[in-house]
Amino acid sequence: GDVGLTGVGVDVATADAEGVLTVDAGTGDATVSAKAEGSSVSLEGANVTGAGAVTAEAGTLQVTADGATGDIDLTGVVTADGGATTLTAANGAVSAANAGNDFQSVTATGKSVTLHDTDEVTLTSVTATAGAATVTAGGKITATSVTASGTGGDVGLTGVGVDVATADA
Repeated sequence: GDVGLTGVGVDVATADAEGVLTVDAGTGDATVSAKAEGSSVSLEGANVTGAGAVTAEAGTLQVTADGATGDIDLTGVVTADGGATTLTAANGAVSAANAGNDFQSVTATGKSVTLHDTDEVTLTSVTATAGAATVTAGGKITATSVTASGTGGDVGLTGVGVDVATADA
């Protein structure tokens, strides 16, 4: 079944849902310390961080940091190779830089964006509003739009083949 965890600040040691896993930390931080897994996964908080594994087994992965300086900093392995991933940190940085990450397609927005994927990845839209957009993949990167602006607003795409429709820095 589905699992929903809600509170002002939520620390997920282990949450394993057969269905949808939803973590809503309200005005507090959402932290994954060991494992957050479901068919689809939604993580939301002022900051979303953690060294634990995050896995969306078949559906979508939605991560939103909506604090005044809200960052997404997922250092554990993130797997969402069965659906779309959306990473949004409107007021902070997005980082999912573990070399073991495996995304299918990614839309990411933050002041800066740093992503790593173990194999091929599709970047639907990556936007860094005040810094660099850096994506490293062990396979081909296919990108519709990658944009970086502001101080340090560079675009860096490193993969085994890169196909980009629009890159703007």
